[in-house]
Amino acid sequence: MQAESTYGQSLPDEELVRLCQERLPGDPRPFHALVARYRDQVMNMAYRFLGDLHDAEDVTQEVWLKVYRGLSTFRAESSFSTWLYRITANTCKNELRHRSHWPTFLEPGLESLDLFLPTTPSAEQATIAHEHRDVIQETLNRLSETGREALILRDIQGLSHQEIAAVLRIGSSAAKMRVQRARLAFRGLYEQENLPPCDET
Repeated sequence: MQAESTYGQSLPDEELVRLCQERLPGDPRPFHALVARYRDQVMNMAYRFLGDLHDAEDVTQEVWLKVYRGLSTFRAESSFSTWLYRITANTCKNELRHRSHWPTFLEPGLESLDLFLPTTPSAEQATIAHEHRDVIQETLNRLSETGREALILRDIQGLSHQEIAAVLRIGSSAAKMRVQRARLAFRGLYEQENLPPCDET
């Protein structure tokens, strides 16, 4: 079991993908290695999109099923991670289309969602942080689909503007603008709840 759990840890994504294409379905270890590498990122991205743990778990399963089925035709025109995030985003958006549509708001200034989280590690501040995370999730839920997608990719997943552009198949300048508009919209929605950003000090 230990050998199975550590299989492929030192291999780059490209090599694991190649092994999947050569060996699936007979040898699932390369696929399991990819799942282990990106499982948390996919789950976190799905949760932030959907705002519900059970829905995120279901979507995560659907994402990995799509990846498994699609690996044989993956041609590495983009990196595996870009392809994976694109599948995750599209699967989440398909799920959201079964729900009500979200309005878009534009208000001034926001540089990062981190500004809305306290950094003091006391018990009181930990409680406040948890409450703020709930508010952040509620605010994300109220963003437009494209705005939520941009913020999740940039400020939660940590992708660069170039990587976001690849995931969304848009230009880098368009990706940067989309992130900025989403941050502005987020601040407007957040401040409507009368919960000002936490001080950075």
